[in-house]
Amino acid sequence: MNTQVLDQARNAYRTGDFAAAAQLFAAAKDPSELAGEADHLRGNSLMRLGRYSDAVEAYDAALRDDAYGKRGALLTNQGKALMSSGDVRSAVSAFSAATQDASYATPYKAYLGLGD
Repeated sequence: MNTQVLDQARNAYRTGDFAAAAQLFAAAKDPSELAGEADHLRGNSLMRLGRYSDAVEAYDAALRDDAYGKRGALLTNQGKALMSSGDVRSAVSAFSAATQDASYATPYKAYLGLGD
């Protein structure tokens, strides 16, 4: 993980430059490594840009990093991206899985997604 590029990506995200943030989060990691935080924030950036299918893939990559955790939040975000891209069935599956994460502090977000 290139921590200098990761810091630049975080700064771009904080300032609302989501296009730069998405590119920098992707550039911060080696393609062969798992980087849950970078993929999670890349997904968030892509959502802000309306690139829902790309966000789904970013959240999927973050979910593969078991050490990162935040499974409930990732699944909820993925559910939102899936819903926005029109894949309702997969969105319901993601939201439902999010409600099963006992460590997820805000499961109501997943339930709101299911309600929609």
